[in-house]
Amino acid sequence: MQMRSLKISLKRQRSRSEDSLPPFSATREGKRFLLAVIVIGFASLNTGNNLMYLIFSMMLAITLLGLLTPPLMLRGVGLTIEPVGDIYANIPAGMRVILKNQNKLIPLRSVKLMSEFFGQPINIPSLRGGDMLDVTQQVVFGRRGRYPFLPIKIETTYPFIFFIFRKRVDVRANLLVYPEPYDLRKYTPGLIRSVSSSAVNSRTGEEFSHIREFRYGDPVRRIDWKKTARLGELMSRVYHDSEINEITIMLDNTPSDTDEFERAVSFSASLAAFYLQMGCPVRFITCSKAIPFGTGEEQYIKILDLLAELDFSSQIECILPEDIRGHTILILLSGHSPFSRFLAEAGEVFHARDI
Repeated sequence: MQMRSLKISLKRQRSRSEDSLPPFSATREGKRFLLAVIVIGFASLNTGNNLMYLIFSMMLAITLLGLLTPPLMLRGVGLTIEPVGDIYANIPAGMRVILKNQNKLIPLRSVKLMSEFFGQPINIPSLRGGDMLDVTQQVVFGRRGRYPFLPIKIETTYPFIFFIFRKRVDVRANLLVYPEPYDLRKYTPGLIRSVSSSAVNSRTGEEFSHIREFRYGDPVRRIDWKKTARLGELMSRVYHDSEINEITIMLDNTPSDTDEFERAVSFSASLAAFYLQMGCPVRFITCSKAIPFGTGEEQYIKILDLLAELDFSSQIECILPEDIRGHTILILLSGHSPFSRFLAEAGEVFHARDI
């Protein structure tokens, strides 16, 4: 997945809520201090003592300083996030969090970054003006899908721990979270048998059948270059029973139980990964979209991109292929699925309720 980063400068944000003071609340110490300010204020008014007035003035100055300093300090914060590699649902992943203090006069002190996706808060004791802090934070996303932004809350108790200032920043990250990997260990023997014959055909001495046009996903070593030069288009040699090497995965995404659908999505993604690692060309078909045969990491990413945002199909009728090539695997959500018409030709059938 292409890594994306987006810089958010709090200084440039123009909404009315961000021009005002950030939401804040008094800490336990702050409540006691405010109570003391009120008591000293009444005492100074009742007694007229100059020393009491001096103490009251100092306490008021401390209160104002504690209320005005945090907004000025947070106004110069620049925040950047970058995912470290691909992100899968319910699997801890790395996320680079880069914090820069763009205010060269006011240092950042006692700042904490928090998010519902962070494993733990990021504590920043001090960051001088113009300096940058780069940390890798562990994140966990509970569901697959596209996350257009990552909400991060900035919190500080600077300078006197009397008040907690909080500011929410929705960092537009456009993160794509892939389906949670499924444990295929109990299915592995059957999956290996489904491609065992292709392993035999991949050896030398396989029986030649015919030549046809090159299809996306065909091994490059089977290109017939003489025929290609003569006809002006890529032609591929075909061997007996070699089509079993091709895997077609059909995932039913017609409206059904949500939990079963999520399990089916994770299961199908892991199936695709298994066969691609075996070197098989894999085609992936849903009711709403299809990915043609392909191999390798690029094909796997295409399938993951599709499954990350796959939802129930809203189409009245599914547009399904007419040709069945190679080993076909059906993953059905119900017995009334439009994919049921391929039951006779399918090599394997999985029902979501049994996965």
